Amino acid sequence: MKEKPRIHLLQVGQIFKNFAGLYRFLTGKEPPSGKRNQDAVKNQFKKYFEWKLLKDIDSQTTSKRAIIITKIYDSPITLPENRGKRGKYSDLLKPLLLMHGQFQGKESELFRELNILGRAYENRYKEYLPNEPWRNSNSIDLLPWRIAKQEGRPLELGEYTYRRVLWNDMRMTVERALDSLQQEGKISWRRYYVMIPTTLKDMEGTKERRPKTVADLKKENCERSEFLETISEDSNCVLDIQKLNALDIYSAEWQGSVDLEEYQRLMFLDAKSRGENASLSDIPIKATEEQEEILKHIELFVRQYTYKVYKKMKKFPSIEDVPKEYEFFSDRKLGQLYRDNVKELYPLLIRCRAIWKEIEYVVLEEPNTTDYPPQNILSDKLSIQFLQRMDTHMKKYRISLRGGDLLDIGDDKAREKLTGQGKKDLKRMSLGLQCSLGQTRSAQNFHELLCGLYPEKDVVAVSDYCN
Repeated sequence: MKEKPRIHLLQVGQIFKNFAGLYRFLTGKEPPSGKRNQDAVKNQFKKYFEWKLLKDIDSQTTSKRAIIITKIYDSPITLPENRGKRGKYSDLLKPLLLMHGQFQGKESELFRELNILGRAYENRYKEYLPNEPWRNSNSIDLLPWRIAKQEGRPLELGEYTYRRVLWNDMRMTVERALDSLQQEGKISWRRYYVMIPTTLKDMEGTKERRPKTVADLKKENCERSEFLETISEDSNCVLDIQKLNALDIYSAEWQGSVDLEEYQRLMFLDAKSRGENASLSDIPIKATEEQEEILKHIELFVRQYTYKVYKKMKKFPSIEDVPKEYEFFSDRKLGQLYRDNVKELYPLLIRCRAIWKEIEYVVLEEPNTTDYPPQNILSDKLSIQFLQRMDTHMKKYRISLRGGDLLDIGDDKAREKLTGQGKKDLKRMSLGLQCSLGQTRSAQNFHELLCGLYPEKDVVAVSDYCN
């Protein structure tokens, strides 16, 4: 199948009469004949979404061939690991997860505890890269999920894209390994939302904070009403205004696990645990299942709102026209604008400072660890596997360039070869040019730094680690 399926048209829970109906829906064409061709199409679709026979979910259905969409990926699955069951990634990661026993927190914290890319943490890179000029500085950050400004400057396009691609590979690998272990009955895992309600105000002229007053809340309510009035008439807006109060800890419709009084008590205990003179600080709490569904729509709305502002649209775009999550955040400017809007919109709409996702899992039966190599061997080898995967991405992953990004392309000769232009007008060019990730200087430098942490990457075979 040469054409890319129109995945943006799909929705979880959507039902089709049969696989042929799904194919027509996504391509506008008749499905190919022959089992080999049909299997190739199914394997292509599996990169983007999952489906099941409807009869396996709904025992009341009479159709034997009807299918239902059960999961849609934010970005195409590219890791060649047989969907997490077996493969060069899973064979290393699954033992690590089982030996770790249990976890609750951010994915970045899980990688830290599993020691994946562990040599990039806590200045350990100085041990492996002693001759780098920044070896005595804390300014360099080699952790791939850190995409904020480095040394006060935005990341260049190549390094930004490199970090996002590597981080996406790592996250997808973990998710598929956890799914596989759960299907095997070895673990139980899930994602959940965490939120930080904003119940404090800064006190002018001091570093102290105080609980919000009735006057503060009235002012905030007026500001929210004015904002909601400006967007409520747009039929494309995905925000469900009627459900916002379920996320507002001051509202009678709040559906959180603790009420305002208990939350404030927990804040005081948190301050007390940090020392006698510690100031009050808002603390994170888990969202309830009822709140999680609303939070998904909040995130979707902020992406829609950001895209509207980014494209300077008068009306909200249809949600089908808003890029999927991975594609959305692959655009540096769009991602930064989203983060800026979050700081403004979360406190305005739901009185929350931040919202994010975490994962938790627990091993259901004690693994036989005598069957596994030592943990440091597994984690180092898995780190190397990810870097070897980036070797391929450096050659094949394509990125779009704007005028200013051209300065990230090698030297003057390389830029002139790519653009057909001399150095003079590079900053003003905006021709939709593309290049491979490996053609950008910043991606090359960052890749070399990470690979420098694992000098054995190019000399040690996979089997040498697992025997």
